[in-house]
Amino acid sequence: MIIQSEAQKNFVSKARELAGKISSLDWEDVLIVFHADADGTAAAAIACIAFRSMGISFCARSVKQIDKATLENIAYFSKPVIFLDIGSGYLNEIKTILDPSKVVILDHHEPEGERGGILMLNPNEYGLNGSSDISGSGVSYLVFKNLVDDFSRMNELAVVGALADLQDAGPNRSLLGLNSAIILEGEENGSILIEEDFIFFGRETLPIHVSIASSSNFIIPGLTGDENVALNFLTSLGIEVKKDDSWRTFNDLSEAEKSRLLTGLMQYMVDLGLSPDGVQNMFGKIYVFKYEPKGTVLRDGREFSALLNSCARMGFSHIGLAVAIGEKGRLFEEAQRISREYRAVVSKSLSNILSVPGTRVESERVLLYNGEGIVDPRVLSPVASIISTSLPKNLEKILVVTAAEDDMLKVSIRVPKSLAQRGFNGGLLASSAARHVGGLGGGHDVASGAIIPRRRFQSFMEAVEKNAKEQFSKLRNA
Repeated sequence: MIIQSEAQKNFVSKARELAGKISSLDWEDVLIVFHADADGTAAAAIACIAFRSMGISFCARSVKQIDKATLENIAYFSKPVIFLDIGSGYLNEIKTILDPSKVVILDHHEPEGERGGILMLNPNEYGLNGSSDISGSGVSYLVFKNLVDDFSRMNELAVVGALADLQDAGPNRSLLGLNSAIILEGEENGSILIEEDFIFFGRETLPIHVSIASSSNFIIPGLTGDENVALNFLTSLGIEVKKDDSWRTFNDLSEAEKSRLLTGLMQYMVDLGLSPDGVQNMFGKIYVFKYEPKGTVLRDGREFSALLNSCARMGFSHIGLAVAIGEKGRLFEEAQRISREYRAVVSKSLSNILSVPGTRVESERVLLYNGEGIVDPRVLSPVASIISTSLPKNLEKILVVTAAEDDMLKVSIRVPKSLAQRGFNGGLLASSAARHVGGLGGGHDVASGAIIPRRRFQSFMEAVEKNAKEQFSKLRNA
């Protein structure tokens, strides 16, 4: 592993040191608590692989957030606890209810509170950026790889988690920071191959026109969601969609055909009066896992991450965890069924929020998409991410997207990368505005979220506007 900076070297050294401490604790039974998303699932799978190799008993449970009831339930089991991809933002609550000497936190979210006697590793405390340098699964990997002989599967999962958390923000959709060092390690041990290709979902598994229509990373007006139009578009470019009686995938395209498709997509955007620059987001680095079977969702890093994300968002984190650990039987088939259902829910919610009149409200600093009653709360985060990637690059406004869940309102917030690089912190905005109305919030500088009482939405938005104004003012005066 080639480390590029002193901060990275220090962090890797601390990870190795923490692995030694975990090994010396002589725990016989451990409770793994992980964030209910793809990155958290990958982080938990890494830990499970390590504990299984070490002969340590464990059980794992996913959580969407940490509150008093959750912590009291965890305390009931009286087991050592490892929090993965979650926990840093709840240090005071954790040490109040749990025994700090039996708690380990491996996370990449911004820490809040005092850790006390808790063992914790967090990149934000070492001069690294938890939203771009390394994911929760990456932190888990750097610790647990030191406790096993073969960590090739762990290496894959660390890449999967980083891609799931949209950390591929480098040139050509590449992973940077410590993520790049993890990838290099995978290349050196022969498990990862890097290619450049279209990054449409289903590159390994779906017919090309279905892959384009099923895009969950960006919106192509007229093509996204309509397989027939996508099929006709490919035919108009002279690209054969079938070979004999079998549908071709993106993986089957020649370099000449890829070039023709790229040019065709750019012209298509121009014909719609849109900037062709957005097409560049559709092409980039592909992380291929050479040890996984060809033609399966496990071979492409982004497809793998999408599978885990689908399971987590639809409430089946345990199935995603089983697949991440290595299950390839009935549960793997079930995970793929869940993934298909998930994509249908995302497509419907996205269509609703973009087409129903009155959902979009724009102010000087904030762009709100109110999805109350029309967006499934399980897919709020991906809907927000898709909308954010489809906005003009020069639109420096804070995106807020909502969805109702019983008497609560879920909120996803996205901050343009250009603002985050200058110091705007979406996680701070989310936590501050949520606290103002008795809710919970937090996250990263570019992506954050909150859960608030539904009836306090207007007050929440007023707090968002106020915090955004304060942060914009600091940026101007910096």
